Amino acid sequence: MGRQAAFKTGGGFLNDVDGVIVNYEFTDEFNGKAFVPGNDPKTGKAFFHGLFAKLTVRVDGATEDITTTLRVGDADKFLVTDEGHTITPVEDGYALAASQTWPIFLASWEKAAETGAENEAYEEGVYNYEGIIGSRCRFSQQPLSAAEIARMKSKGLATTRKGKVGTPNAGKEFPITNLVVTQVYELASVAKAAPAKAAKAAGKGTKAAAAAAPAAEEVDLVALSGTTLVEMVKKAGGSIEVSKIGVQVLTTAGLKGNPNKPAVREFLTDLGNIQAITEDGTLGLEFNSKKGIVVAAA
Repeated sequence: MGRQAAFKTGGGFLNDVDGVIVNYEFTDEFNGKAFVPGNDPKTGKAFFHGLFAKLTVRVDGATEDITTTLRVGDADKFLVTDEGHTITPVEDGYALAASQTWPIFLASWEKAAETGAENEAYEEGVYNYEGIIGSRCRFSQQPLSAAEIARMKSKGLATTRKGKVGTPNAGKEFPITNLVVTQVYELASVAKAAPAKAAKAAGKGTKAAAAAAPAAEEVDLVALSGTTLVEMVKKAGGSIEVSKIGVQVLTTAGLKGNPNKPAVREFLTDLGNIQAITEDGTLGLEFNSKKGIVVAAA
């Protein structure tokens, strides 16, 4: 990476322009407008609660950042954490749909960068893409494929858009396009560490590297699991359903980057273990097995 080339400065809104990805944020706001629950007066059905990725880019030569909003999926299916950089499905096994505009953007970035966009410091199935921040790219607007147009029409979705009122293009109709990356010139200059993978990577090095590596520090799994459970109950407002503990472990701040996270998750998804660490009262928690909840002791 780090290739330099002659860059164009023309083009429309993130179309055939070069720039740096400054940030992204998962949010249920669309173009800065907060989601308002309610029912569609035409159908009587509840409004879809969408989840979006607000992408911020500094175009080459510009003095201010610009933002655009890309579709991610159903906001009710994910938890958003880490200042909006991470989403975790509320149900194990739930994945992002490839047809949404955010996955389309990420897939194009990965192809151009020849590397993955997901942050390996997180568990598989927990979505964090901080690796794209700081990368310098060529952005383009890609026309919809015939299959995409057919799919959207079958669902009654618009395949064109109109220019915004108050702009030179007001009232004009344009085909809907997908934002993609066609080149990645540079990745971020400082890559974020992936602590969850560090121990495994060290085992694949030379004998000299293995000898130089420090011995793995022994961890009291029971104590770490207890501390984690206390943190989760507090974060949940004093009560948490045991069925949600497995997912919540993945987004607990105290375990961020901790290679013992999988072991803690396995420990806390065993109801017998929860009973054992809460029964003496030292954690200040009570386990109600009938209701399937762990609560802060009164």
